[in-house]
Amino acid sequence: MLMALASSGPPASERAARGAVNAGVRAVADWLGDTPTVARSAHIDPRLIARYSSTVGLAGIPVQPVSLPAGAVVEEAVAALLAEGA
Repeated sequence: MLMALASSGPPASERAARGAVNAGVRAVADWLGDTPTVARSAHIDPRLIARYSSTVGLAGIPVQPVSLPAGAVVEEAVAALLAEGA
């Protein structure tokens, strides 16, 4: 989810943020073979979405191609973001 949000760039509006989040949720659901509802409720940490939608955004998160498995840089960025409480 973080890779999808980071690659979409900072949202220009609340509507753009919702669109990027929805697209990211669909991408995660496709990767997992789940529905978007299951992906969002069971597999996506809500702090990632909250951070993306906030004024802080995802500054400092590397933009990399959205593919799995995620590289070590992305994994470390997710861990750091979650450790700081997003």
